[in-house]
Amino acid sequence: MIINITNDYVETCNNKISYKTSFISKTLGKKNWEILWKDIKLIKTLPTSQGSKVYYFNTIEGDNFLIPQRLEDFDKFLSIVSKKTGLRVKDISYISPLWTYKVLTFLSFLMIIGEILAYKNQMLSILNL
Repeated sequence: MIINITNDYVETCNNKISYKTSFISKTLGKKNWEILWKDIKLIKTLPTSQGSKVYYFNTIEGDNFLIPQRLEDFDKFLSIVSKKTGLRVKDISYISPLWTYKVLTFLSFLMIIGEILAYKNQMLSILNL
């Protein structure tokens, strides 16, 4: 499930940027979006409760779209955004690298396997009594 949630992706072309979510992400409330580069007016910054920052594309129409910050090649993404919009992106940083979520998924999987094995051993010892 975690791998599916972290499989959201961004597509860019000369005219627009698109954000595509996975089935599970859609089920949890995330939505796909698409913005023409020419419609992006500015980048808004808001603090998070953990002391970090999130960034939003603000459009000419006043809509706000969360800038994806969990991308494999985040610097390349920022370079494309800067080139296509002319906006300053120097201060934008990622929340945490995508590999950290993959490591956490792996560790969670190992913990679940450990729990299953411990439960199985306990059941076997009870049955042998």
